[in-house]
Amino acid sequence: MLRGDDDWARRGSPALAWTGERLFVYGGNPVPSERESARTVEPLNDAALIDPANGDVDQLPDPPFDRPLRLTPAAVAVDDEVVVVGQVCRETDHDDRACDAGAYRGAVYSVTDDDWREIDLPNRLKQISNGQ
Repeated sequence: MLRGDDDWARRGSPALAWTGERLFVYGGNPVPSERESARTVEPLNDAALIDPANGDVDQLPDPPFDRPLRLTPAAVAVDDEVVVVGQVCRETDHDDRACDAGAYRGAVYSVTDDDWREIDLPNRLKQISNGQ
């Protein structure tokens, strides 16, 4: 468990969900350096549970996504599980952005088991290649 880790506070647009005891945080955008733009920095592909009472950060196992989810992924907690859904960050040929919008992917994190599993989404969402 990490204490007072500023990296978890210094990110934009993560997926957030309240588990009843701790705040679940997935991904988001790192704060760019002075030489970078928010568009050119690849989104984060990590997750943690944060205890608001004492600031403890419990970094979770790596999510099952090959690439990070971009823009604003969504998260919702149901009982002892957190569902995360968003668009995969696809490789891009453009220097002015970190990635292009890919297909939607989803996963469930079990707070009890401390484990991830991918979820099957409708084919229409899985086949998206340009974010639309």
